[in-house]
Amino acid sequence: MRLARILCLLLSALPLAALQAKSQKVDELYQLHCASCHGEDLAGGLGGSLVEGDWKHIGPGRSFADYVVNGNPEMGMPAFGDALDAKQLRALEIYITEKRH
Repeated sequence: MRLARILCLLLSALPLAALQAKSQKVDELYQLHCASCHGEDLAGGLGGSLVEGDWKHIGPGRSFADYVVNGNPEMGMPAFGDALDAKQLRALEIYITEKRH
């Protein structure tokens, strides 16, 4: 019985550990590609804040992924189409959206 309890506890911790590892990887992805302009805490720097106010260049006519892939040279936003794949873009979008709330 005791062994079953221990095994149950270990197995229930696996999804949490996987979620934490995935979150850490997304945070590392953000730090690598975004933090130098948008700040380590997403509050802005050279680039605007990603957590305060409305996004000026993303909306009904342009998705987050499209904006990040193609950039916006006029605003100083580089294109990351060669640096990030679709899963990474989606992970970053979710990460940033969750930080906004």
